[in-house]
Amino acid sequence: MAWFYNGHESKSLADLDNLVKDVIFSDDFQKEDLEGFSAKKVVKEMNEWIGPKSDLRVEDGWVEGSVEIPLPGEGVKKAEADAPKLKIDGIFYRKPLDVIQAVFQSERSQNFHYIPFKLFQRHESQPGNDSDDHVDIRLHHELYNSDAYIKEYEHIQIQQHERRLKDPKLAEEPEVENVPVGIMAWSDETHLTQFGDQSMWPIYIYFGNQSKYERAKPTSFAAHHLAYIPKLILDPEFMHAYEHGILVKCGDGIVRRLFPRFFTYSADYPEKVLLATIRSLGHCPCPHCLVEKHQIRQLGMRWDRSPRIDTEHRQNIIVNLRRWIFDYGYRIASQAIENTFSNCFYKFGTNFFLMFVPDVLHEIELGVWKAILTHLIRILFAYGNDTVQELDAR
Repeated sequence: MAWFYNGHESKSLADLDNLVKDVIFSDDFQKEDLEGFSAKKVVKEMNEWIGPKSDLRVEDGWVEGSVEIPLPGEGVKKAEADAPKLKIDGIFYRKPLDVIQAVFQSERSQNFHYIPFKLFQRHESQPGNDSDDHVDIRLHHELYNSDAYIKEYEHIQIQQHERRLKDPKLAEEPEVENVPVGIMAWSDETHLTQFGDQSMWPIYIYFGNQSKYERAKPTSFAAHHLAYIPKLILDPEFMHAYEHGILVKCGDGIVRRLFPRFFTYSADYPEKVLLATIRSLGHCPCPHCLVEKHQIRQLGMRWDRSPRIDTEHRQNIIVNLRRWIFDYGYRIASQAIENTFSNCFYKFGTNFFLMFVPDVLHEIELGVWKAILTHLIRILFAYGNDTVQELDAR
């Protein structure tokens, strides 16, 4: 069947050679295996095959929802709550809590890391040196080794301890381990057709509690498709779990209180513009900092070190702009609009701009940095001597 589905619609001589060399002459080929063969039967079995040890149950699947979009009109003065709304039905999504519970209850969660730690590499003193001095170098390679995860873990422990002291009901409950669930989101615009402009923005999540060496394997099925609209997945149930946690019996048989936390959101520039609700290539085009467009050539200097922060002042500006648009009928001339991540996480002191991590594929391997590095190497080749070898050594 692999040979049948491989190649183009019309088979070529090369495909015929592959059939003979890769199938008929294969060491494990036995003609007895084809007795009673039926292509229709095999295709049906392939369509019905789900896969071994699926993490997700039927009830953890997709649910249907709807979104209402208030429609402002230039010169029309009406409160946002009273404005006409465009209702979009038939939007399917998966609840993050269902995915979290299913994955952390599965067998593969036995290899998850629930307690963060710092990792160091010790460099011993050089041979012949009588000193016992050594240097410990901090290693960063997993989410659960990062300062952000360690800080959030400590914050949750303190928060839960204070709640148990204040609430007698919580003090009577058995004490369980409190664990932040390291959600690592990813999205990218996907074109649905080879011709035309139909596209969508699927959202996937990984869990940083799982080692990247296991998470990166396609056979681990570590990517979980959620939805196409962030507002749907950040429902009241999720926000309650974000604040108070959910009790889950993990795959190792231990009951833990899990706190969902968004640590990273990987996307290319157009998606970051949408998620950060900033103007594409505007006055301050970077989703991370406040460097101005005419100062981009001065990256690494003072303005580049001024990060974007989701502050109360920024929130008030957005509220006022929305009031002007709906209540006073001003036309839309600004990119400062409501942001789902900001609305949900600001009260917890979370700066959602920090989620947008560099995208290695688009910003380095296929981005401007690759073009810069290529140009620098060309300069070294033109300069001659052993400059290229010196760059490799560095």
